Amino acid sequence: MHATPNADNPLARQGGNMIRSMVFMIPSLPNVPVTHGATWTADRVVPKSNNAGPEVRAEIRYQLVRFEPCGETRCAVLASTADTGERETAVDGAAGRVRYTLDGTSQIQLGGALVKAEAKMTMLLASDAANFDFDGTITCQRL
Repeated sequence: MHATPNADNPLARQGGNMIRSMVFMIPSLPNVPVTHGATWTADRVVPKSNNAGPEVRAEIRYQLVRFEPCGETRCAVLASTADTGERETAVDGAAGRVRYTLDGTSQIQLGGALVKAEAKMTMLLASDAANFDFDGTITCQRL
């Protein structure tokens, strides 16, 4: 399926990054049953501004932290972390360095429905001329 962005759509004006950020927040679940304390990883492309250099991939580490009541059922609570380390990059032709980190939690209803995912993401974009530190929290939840 391929969709043509609608220039009047505010998500399209963000270069699709808002949609990529939401997809990035959906945890990757293993194909096998897991128990309390289990860990696994997933390789993902980091959502970023269109002009922030080439694609950066991150290995996200997940851990099943606990089970808790969730409405009429139970939910699994996952912790997630990632750190790309500092990497060489080029932004609009200028040499620089970039680093992304992520710390988050997700609440998933047993059976697979995402209830809520939240992560603090930081970005360092540096060059010889300037350093930019950005951070923010991305929240995705079922309404």
